[in-house]
Amino acid sequence: FLLVEKDTALVGHVMSTRTVSNMECSLHCARDQTCQSYNYYKEQGICELNNETSKAKRLVPSMAVEYYEKI
Repeated sequence: FLLVEKDTALVGHVMSTRTVSNMECSLHCARDQTCQSYNYYKEQGICELNNETSKAKRLVPSMAVEYYEKI
C-alpha cells in the first residue's frame, strides 16, 4: 500500500469500518477483492475500507487521517 495523502480521507465509498491497527487495516484491504484503498484514523485506530481510489475525486481534508491505495 502507498500512503497517498495525510490529513485526507476518501468519502462516499466506504464498504466497512473496524477498529484495528494500521497494519491490520492494510491486511483486511489486501484480502478483500473489492477493496481498492483505505482511510486510517490514527488517533482512534479506525479503519475504513473503500471500494474506490482517489480517481473518484472524493478526497476531503480530515485531520489525523491517512489515505492509502493499493499499488
